[in-house]
Amino acid sequence: MPDEVESLHRLFQIYYGVFISANIKTLENLIAKLHAEERAGAAPQDRIWRSVLKRDLVKTSGILAECNCANIRDAASGCTPLHICTDPNIARLLLRYGAHPNAPDNYGETPLHHVCARLDLPTAQSLLAGGASPLLKDHFGRVPADCILMTKGDPKLKSTLSNILKIAESRFMGEEKEFADRYMKPQTPALPEEQRRITKGGKT
Repeated sequence: MPDEVESLHRLFQIYYGVFISANIKTLENLIAKLHAEERAGAAPQDRIWRSVLKRDLVKTSGILAECNCANIRDAASGCTPLHICTDPNIARLLLRYGAHPNAPDNYGETPLHHVCARLDLPTAQSLLAGGASPLLKDHFGRVPADCILMTKGDPKLKSTLSNILKIAESRFMGEEKEFADRYMKPQTPALPEEQRRITKGGKT
């Protein structure tokens, strides 16, 4: 148990200050869940937090196969296992089992917000490949890229992650524009002659 609690503390210590209230609630709840696991008959949805936190791909896969709890939420913070995931392979596994890549916690922060706050480049790449949007804002109006700017860390890593998000943002904006051009353009009114033929059932 001390190892898991220490891991939780390390995980949340590297978050920047504005997330601190959410992180404390998440930390307290996850520690309670870890303690609950020690009691006999712990449910899969209780065991999933430990396996994700410990980066145990085999156990996480087994739990998800037993009971698909990829989108289970922590009551206090609204976090899902994907929010606390620090392993790109487990992130891909959770996504394959239907984890919502853009699920917001109680503060509107998506897993990508959390990953960017940790400067976790490999997991960020897995989330983006799985459909995570770099354009979504939290309740404070911040997109995931803002988390990078507000986090202390290796400048090169921050620059690399920022550039990847910029590429992803361009892709998402391009897809949104394509959708708007294809489905949201006003239709050109039919010519009177065409309209008469359509009404009569004739061919144009």
